[in-house]
Amino acid sequence: MMKTRNLVLAIILIAIMFSCKRRNIEKTILVKKGTMEVVINNYLNAKTDKEFENLYSMNTSVVFDEKQKIEKIDGIDEFFYVLDNEYTIIDNKEELFIASEAPFYPLSEKQIGLTYQELGFNEEELHEVTEIEENNQKFKSITFKNDKEIKVVLIKPTDTIYSFSMSKELEKRYKGRITNIQIYNKSQDIFTSIYVNYSNKIDKSRKDIMDFNNYLNTKKND
Repeated sequence: MMKTRNLVLAIILIAIMFSCKRRNIEKTILVKKGTMEVVINNYLNAKTDKEFENLYSMNTSVVFDEKQKIEKIDGIDEFFYVLDNEYTIIDNKEELFIASEAPFYPLSEKQIGLTYQELGFNEEELHEVTEIEENNQKFKSITFKNDKEIKVVLIKPTDTIYSFSMSKELEKRYKGRITNIQIYNKSQDIFTSIYVNYSNKIDKSRKDIMDFNNYLNTKKND
């Protein structure tokens, strides 16, 4: 009788542990503030230039909260301040930046840096989804193909995603965070590799700008 009771208790405990684990996997944590760092490498004549010497590279980082985004591109002195579908330029030598007093332009006219449009992935072009391992970490590799280009997206399974993303739809579907996107344009023979990394830290200069403009908006709405 005692053995039977112990066995039943053991089964109940295993069931509880399994249920808790399953709930934790399904739960998603959304981080609304942080920094996205992006490295974009464009290799021209990728098929013929086996050494990948013909290279254009860009490093950029975007700090973001629920509404504001401020982009800093390596080699560019100014910041790019983004609200919705518009942007303005901040001279970071200025002591004070007030967004409501700045001239804004459509994002479509922004000629350098990120476009702030999420990458599109057509479900009909999905070729394969595989599990791979790099540096002792597991990833999902998702490949899309059409007549013009091949896209391979690397996603790290995690319950923590960010409000600013290269593709929220893809991250939601595969329950993870995009770390790398590789695109080969067949007609132009250009290979593009996009590395994405996140941090919860925000540098002081851009944090001060966001905090100040959030304060002004809050004061305006009071």
